[in-house]
Amino acid sequence: MLKDYSGATRGNRLNNVPEHSGSLWLRYDANGYAAKDGFSAGLGGVAAGQREGDNANSFQMPGYVRMDAFLAYKHKIGGSRITAQFNIRNLLDKEYYESTDPDSNVAPALGVYPGAPLTAVGSIRVEY
Repeated sequence: MLKDYSGATRGNRLNNVPEHSGSLWLRYDANGYAAKDGFSAGLGGVAAGQREGDNANSFQMPGYVRMDAFLAYKHKIGGSRITAQFNIRNLLDKEYYESTDPDSNVAPALGVYPGAPLTAVGSIRVEY
């Protein structure tokens, strides 16, 4: 367990630090593993367990699981590699609470940050 051993919060769990967390991704490359050209797609999840909302451990944030996905295409043109990628975060559009800000000017329970809803982002990367 991660605990704070200093000051008035001695022995309390650290805020925003779950005891259990992790992520798992599955990736498929259409032209073979780590192909230099072609399509690739991935699906993954991020999980965080229950965690304390403030340094005094006066309230707990619920755990969550968030699903993400991506689709990408890589192509080499001359000496440059171009990658076009489309990412989706929170694929199932679930409501969850990502963190708190115990140092804000409001009570910590009022400084709770919800996770972003379903979000799509496209990008183009050029490597030369």
